[in-house]
Amino acid sequence: MKKIEDKFFEESQRSLISLDRRILTEQREINNNFTQLCLQSTKLDLKESNDSDISILWLTNADREIDNMNVKIFHSNNHLIDFLSEIELSNVFLIVDHEFLSNILSFLDDFKQIIFIYIFINENILNNSVATESKRSIRQISNNQTELFHSVREDIEICRKDSISSTIFDLLTNEESSTQSQNRSFIWFYLLIENLFNFNVNNDKSKDDLIEYCRQQYPPTDYIEQNLITQFEKEYSSENAIRWYTRETFLYRQLNKAFRMRDIDAIFHFRYFLFDFQKQLQEHYKENHSIQIVYRGQSISQLELIKLKNSVGKCISFNTYLSATLDKRVALMYVVGLSSIFFEIDVSFTSKLKDKRFRPVYVEDQSQFPEELEVIFPICSTFFVDSIEMIDNQWNIRLKLTDTNDYSQIIDSIETTSFENLPSKLKFPNLFLLLSDNEKAERYTNMLIEDHQSPLDPSSLGLIYTFLGQIQFEKCDYQSALSYLKKALDHIDTNNNPYCATIYIHLSYLYREERSYNIALDYLNQALKYKNEIDLIKLTDLYNAFGSVYKEMKEYDNALYYVNQSLEICQSNFVIYPRSFVAFLLLGLIYMDKHEYTKAIQYLQDSLNLSLKILPKTNQELIILYTAIGFSYSQSENSSLALIYLQKAYNLLEINKKNQKLNPQIYIYICYTFGLFYDMNLDGTNTFRYIYEAYQFYKEYEITISRTTPMVQDIYHMLGNLYHNRCDYTLALEFLSDTLKYSMDRNTQILIMTRIGQVYLDQDDEKMALQYLNQSFELISKTNQSDIEDNTMFWFYSRMSKLYEHKKNFEKAIDFIKKAFELQFNATNKNSVSLVDCFRQVVAVCHGRDNNYIEEIIKNLQIEDFSINSKLHFYRTIAHYYLG
Repeated sequence: MKKIEDKFFEESQRSLISLDRRILTEQREINNNFTQLCLQSTKLDLKESNDSDISILWLTNADREIDNMNVKIFHSNNHLIDFLSEIELSNVFLIVDHEFLSNILSFLDDFKQIIFIYIFINENILNNSVATESKRSIRQISNNQTELFHSVREDIEICRKDSISSTIFDLLTNEESSTQSQNRSFIWFYLLIENLFNFNVNNDKSKDDLIEYCRQQYPPTDYIEQNLITQFEKEYSSENAIRWYTRETFLYRQLNKAFRMRDIDAIFHFRYFLFDFQKQLQEHYKENHSIQIVYRGQSISQLELIKLKNSVGKCISFNTYLSATLDKRVALMYVVGLSSIFFEIDVSFTSKLKDKRFRPVYVEDQSQFPEELEVIFPICSTFFVDSIEMIDNQWNIRLKLTDTNDYSQIIDSIETTSFENLPSKLKFPNLFLLLSDNEKAERYTNMLIEDHQSPLDPSSLGLIYTFLGQIQFEKCDYQSALSYLKKALDHIDTNNNPYCATIYIHLSYLYREERSYNIALDYLNQALKYKNEIDLIKLTDLYNAFGSVYKEMKEYDNALYYVNQSLEICQSNFVIYPRSFVAFLLLGLIYMDKHEYTKAIQYLQDSLNLSLKILPKTNQELIILYTAIGFSYSQSENSSLALIYLQKAYNLLEINKKNQKLNPQIYIYICYTFGLFYDMNLDGTNTFRYIYEAYQFYKEYEITISRTTPMVQDIYHMLGNLYHNRCDYTLALEFLSDTLKYSMDRNTQILIMTRIGQVYLDQDDEKMALQYLNQSFELISKTNQSDIEDNTMFWFYSRMSKLYEHKKNFEKAIDFIKKAFELQFNATNKNSVSLVDCFRQVVAVCHGRDNNYIEEIIKNLQIEDFSINSKLHFYRTIAHYYLG
């Protein structure tokens, strides 16, 4: 009866406080008249032949369905994100209730389908900073339903035209709540475009690819556009690229639409034209010091105006080609009332631009409309926002063409530390690997192999096979990774070739994951022979690889030695210093393993600060960092900070998952860490939820993830413990026995044996309990005592106490529990949950036999800084003691 009470008591504590990651919002009703109006007007005004490409979505708290409507209603963030991930629509106009905004906005940045977002409010909101500081294309905030829909209707009509807020980057932005940094979205878009111009592959197919793509954008019955595409197919030549761009045709509209959405796959379809266009622009440039000012006029919304006002004194950049004119009168033709803005752009700096690709080009003699005196600014041209002011009832903005100094240092760091020594053609696909988009990285790399027009020499093939091995490693397909890396060795000259070191390092990662540590070290020692031939970046990679292997082997002194060697190199060289984020991350993970969480947090934060400057926001290193910091805070019993960082990790994970940029091991890692967090907070329901989710995800990918992976071992181990807590002894024994079968770590083996002994004891099977506890004692006796962790001995003593309590041998029960309590109480990093559980066992065996010891412990524990949940557990145990 007592063990049933104990189980009930334990589970009741774990349900005291349930921390739920779901977003809770207050329900409210929404007037249906707005939706009706939206439907009626859309049906009336949308007469485009391809209006099926238009979709109006509404994220709202409305608690009723709206039938027979063209507006699709969503009541939760997850359902909306799921829908956006599945549809192929190109033009989404999204209405969001204001109370959802802060929690959904960060998720929407990667959905290229969204043209504009509209915020619907019931009352005046005093602070719209979430919207006005957003990088998203938020079009309008309004509590007037008719006004808001009027904007939706107008924007649908002009969705093919330029829009300022979907083409502009503020180069200084808040990536973290307290940190201003260069806009990483812009930096990585810039890098992709720059390196796309070097990715000149499959030229024999590129024209057909462009023609086919453009035809797919229009139905066969749209004879005007289809005939123009046919004309382009027959008449286009590289000499008239500018003329075709300046015509109001499918080419201009679809190209700028692709740039506006930052859809790199769509942009890639235009490579045949883009290479010609960019080349002709550069060839056509003529130095003309007499041109000092150019002009542009266009419509603008109030919210877009606010965003531009916030950019005064900063640099902005356009992610499309930008047209302007030498004739002020032409620009003013596009300025009508307060809903428009007039650009005055100072181009006097043109001759000083370091990169000639960014020089604006006067194209009068090549333009379809020479009378417009058109000037074209290349993609990612950068401007300083000098002022915005109202003059004669007209908004005027003054820009100055400038260089990329504000962010060139970051770009140089990324190029230097990530792919400086790569062949130019391989840099473009390598960027996708850094963006954690393995599918695109693999697809574009395979294009290099399939490009028969530019056959690769064996050495280049070796580089490409190495890169494909990296991609397969990130996908956890270790067999394919091994195959590619061996191919790489077959295609290069291995006689004193420093590039062998790169391949050996990647092979060490593979064998580390397979827990074949000696083989991993053999490869690293082979790589070390090239120490004097490889560059400093590769040398830091080598030392970090040594450190990561020794970390997994739990040889922490060796691990720290090598990682600190790497860090020392980075810190002594300004150019590669940003690369030190890898060493900081490894140091943090090592100190986590050593249970020194204060040091771990310090190094992990150092890594995060550097990573946020140079890594794209989808890079999976950031997910690992947020998760590790969250876990470290949870182990330091700072639940509030832990949950903040874990939520950031989960948010990034969801974005990558929806976009199919997912390393399954990282997903498992986060679910497992969430489980540990809730376990620390005595929330048994959510603990089981996340651990079981991690287990299910592992089963989905078990072909590619080794069963011996330490994290998988931990998941099986924890599930066994959780089923034990639920008194499901059959499943508990199944998972624990399975873990024991694959376990290679002596401490883990001892812990599992003592747990299995406890499972049998809870079934009143003293014989089997004693058998497993004796086996664990034999392992302890055969192991060097310095290799036995205090936590292992704590659980051995604790479970031996319960065995002797069951046998009514209270003298031995008390002796063992005192040893257990002493270990936990004097531990450097005390575990409050284990400490309070141990106190419960002290009360169970000492009550009425050694009350003085109990009183002494109560006195000592009352001054401990327990979490709220542990305090509840502790004081309830005291209450049971005094009432019992």
